[in-house]
Amino acid sequence: MISGNFNTAPGISFTLEFFSNATCDPSGFGEAEAFLGSVLGMTDAAGNAAVNFTAPQVAVGSFITATATDSLGNTSELSNCVQVTLANTPTPTPTVTFTPTHTPTSTPIGAGPAIDLGTGVGQPGGIACVPVTLVANGALIAATSNDIGRDPAQISVTGFSINPLIAPGTPANKQLGASTLNPSVQRVTVGGNQNPIPDGVLFTCILPIAAGASIGSHPLSNVPSATDTQGSDITVSGAAGQVLVSSCTGDCNGNGTVSIGEVTRCINLFLGQPVCDSANPTLSCPIADANNSGGVSIGEVTLCVNNFLGGC
Repeated sequence: MISGNFNTAPGISFTLEFFSNATCDPSGFGEAEAFLGSVLGMTDAAGNAAVNFTAPQVAVGSFITATATDSLGNTSELSNCVQVTLANTPTPTPTVTFTPTHTPTSTPIGAGPAIDLGTGVGQPGGIACVPVTLVANGALIAATSNDIGRDPAQISVTGFSINPLIAPGTPANKQLGASTLNPSVQRVTVGGNQNPIPDGVLFTCILPIAAGASIGSHPLSNVPSATDTQGSDITVSGAAGQVLVSSCTGDCNGNGTVSIGEVTRCINLFLGQPVCDSANPTLSCPIADANNSGGVSIGEVTLCVNNFLGGC
């Protein structure tokens, strides 16, 4: 059993991935020798979350490391090593310093509500999946609107997919609407009733990338607004987003490399996981779909593995 506490920003959904290692790096931080599994969670108002993970059998004396990935697909560096103790003594959770490669603008405790755009990663001619996330900070938000801008010569729009956890038939029971304000800007709304919307992903933007798009970051502008459960306007902030264009198959977070966790994502996509997951963006990885077919083949899994072994 791996148990302990994870700390980062408040109200953040995350995935912790655990690895075992025969030895610990002299730096004190680990490698990712063998993937053990993962656990999902969300931090509380103080930024804390209890972690309990039942790992497959690992040898006493080996070392456990971990990474953290947030709902926007940002992944930390590998944690410090923690040595496995006897089976009747819980192994503490490795300390994960959450410093994502692409750090979203965070909303501090006590600040007003925020509706933030995230980061999507794709290849030229493919798609990117960009999540839009609500952090209410105690406000009762019933409806949201985001004016999302982009360079139409580089990035276009196929559609928007509401998080099924707040869709019709759920306690929130929200509807998604979209309209074009001009060739560069779409307005996306979530609402339809006065039920409060819980913190988390509101919807995902499905954004095709031009075949001739340049490698690198393409910014997305964001002008958010919202109303509360009484129908009154409420002041909200919102971080801008980006589409990272890469040519590295399997580089789900756009950092230029493929990790063992990203190989696992490629395999899950081959097994039927959607390339864009509107409920949990940490599982999305459209850049694993090298031929832009909408799914991942065994040959594309092999490309992911080769990029993990040999680099991009």
